Amino acid sequence: MTLLHKPVAVNDGVAESLPGHGPTKRRKSTWRRVIAVLGWVAVLAIVVAAWPVRFGGHLGLTVVSGQSMAGTYQSGDLVATWRTGDYAVGDVIVYRIPDGGPGEGLRVVHRVVEKRSDGSYRTQGDNSEYADPWVPTEPDIDGRVVVAVPGAGTWLTWLVSPWALVLLAAGCLAAWVFRLVDGD
Repeated sequence: MTLLHKPVAVNDGVAESLPGHGPTKRRKSTWRRVIAVLGWVAVLAIVVAAWPVRFGGHLGLTVVSGQSMAGTYQSGDLVATWRTGDYAVGDVIVYRIPDGGPGEGLRVVHRVVEKRSDGSYRTQGDNSEYADPWVPTEPDIDGRVVVAVPGAGTWLTWLVSPWALVLLAAGCLAAWVFRLVDGD
């Protein structure tokens, strides 16, 4: 058995590590702590940035449904929105149909065609001849579309469906049973 050790020099009966082989434990642990702190700061920043609009954050995810934005977005596309509080004519926004209107609470993905002086917005689908009957205000708006992922909404919708949860539970149960059987 060979023992590995650090090269040392002996001066006046005192052993010292040679240059480049000295005590680095403290330096390594300091760097590990710095990296760990930076990692936690990054995680916190991601959580803050990804905090959903419905809970007071800025990020929203919406699955496009219907043909009113055909040519720009297709049914099943996933759009990510960022809430800014200031939307311009030409921006595509996602908003909740205001209370009292037909379909109240549903989300609409349409383009701003007019910004009114009272702070409300007129919107219209790119594949529609007429402006929407709803006039959303700032509290109704989830945000401006910043990213669209074609077809991803279809997969996301399936992943959160009851069938996906049933399949996940069945897979976990099967893995547990096989582990019990194999463990004997």
